[in-house]
Amino acid sequence: MDKIKVSSHNYGDDSVIYFGKAKSGAPIYLNKKLKDAGSIITIGVVEPHLYAGYSGGTKVVAIGLAGEKTINYTHHPRFLDMEGTKICSINKNPFRDFIYETEKVAP
Repeated sequence: MDKIKVSSHNYGDDSVIYFGKAKSGAPIYLNKKLKDAGSIITIGVVEPHLYAGYSGGTKVVAIGLAGEKTINYTHHPRFLDMEGTKICSINKNPFRDFIYETEKVAP
């Protein structure tokens, strides 16, 4: 443990930086420690998720390490009511697409 830095995520503005905007218009604010991290290890459960398909995986970064603006945008009824956002469907689902896009911009 002496060689591994352990930290908890804080979604506040002081802890996140802007990584860009998703095609859906969702702002991508992520923990600023990701910018310089060579790798990360996340801890959490993997379970079914209504819109993402499952929790864990890239959702841990896209939502779990996101800032308040990103979380609020992607969980707002306007976003969840977008065409294609359906329970138990990940094909052409804007919520799942956001997670895939965030995976590509996060270092």
